[in-house]
Amino acid sequence: MKISQFALLVFLYSFSACKSDKATLPESGIFTENDTVRVEKTVEVSDITEKEVGLSENLETQPSPAKKSLPPVKSDKKQTASESDIKNQKKIQPQQPQKPSVKTEQTESLPDDRMSPKTENPYPVQEVKKVYSDINVYQQLLTKYVDQNGKVNYNGLKKDIYLLEKYTNSLSDDPVFETGNKKEKLALWINTYNAFTLLLVTKNYPVQSIKDVYNGKPWDEIWIRIGKKKYSLNQIENDVIRPQFDEPRIHFVLNCAAKSCPPLLNKALTAQNIESSMALATKNFIRSAENELAEKKVNLSSVFDWYREDFGNVISFLNQYAPIKIAPNAKITYKKYDWSLNKQ
Repeated sequence: MKISQFALLVFLYSFSACKSDKATLPESGIFTENDTVRVEKTVEVSDITEKEVGLSENLETQPSPAKKSLPPVKSDKKQTASESDIKNQKKIQPQQPQKPSVKTEQTESLPDDRMSPKTENPYPVQEVKKVYSDINVYQQLLTKYVDQNGKVNYNGLKKDIYLLEKYTNSLSDDPVFETGNKKEKLALWINTYNAFTLLLVTKNYPVQSIKDVYNGKPWDEIWIRIGKKKYSLNQIENDVIRPQFDEPRIHFVLNCAAKSCPPLLNKALTAQNIESSMALATKNFIRSAENELAEKKVNLSSVFDWYREDFGNVISFLNQYAPIKIAPNAKITYKKYDWSLNKQ
């Protein structure tokens, strides 16, 4: 028993020497009785170790538990930062992505200054008043086929009727009917009346009179489209021009394609020439053979009879253009109207 205890002490001493640099073997490598004393001095250590050995002997028969791998130890600073990040992540809610906002300063560096909202457009868009009807086409036809006396070459006009139709069709959507000023509208409505009268006769030519069309009532036929409405020649004259413009001189620039009618002007009317054209046409007609003027008696065109309410005091109106002074109490009679076509 002593021998086994001695062997155990030798083993424990050797084990302790391996674990500690302070315990060393004798130079001879053999323990003697003298060495026993040194061992006895470490009894307390050996006792503890003996207990450990007992534990180890018990553990040899049992499976050793798997060692847990510990995470690498981080510095205190890093741990503090990570903990704060975790806390912040709990507080911060996820945000929806937003489109990047464009700052106005960015546009200032663009080569084109017009792109900057702070810079006014150096090329502002001018509001253009659109005119769909081509008055030049109408003017060319009047110059070519209407003479100075208002007589019309219907045979020649029939060859270019497609140009006349082009103009009358374009009138349908002319914005001047709605947006023009008073003179522009008046000129346009008179051109419309005269152009559609020319078209009506030319389409049906050869005829002896405009009254040969539509059973003698060409002015009552509703066939002229302006905007969203359709009109007859009578409606244009009596429902639009007369009540809207209250101008008696329009009767001397509206043409009904008859010999006794005031002659058709061979120029298109515009806002610039409407006033002078009406004044000249009125003067020329009053002084023409269609009216016989004297101081005590006048024999007038039926135009003054049909539209007398437009002229008011007829004698006073005549005296504005007559070559002689007509007495206020002069006798008034009216001529028979010639409906023969105003052809050349």
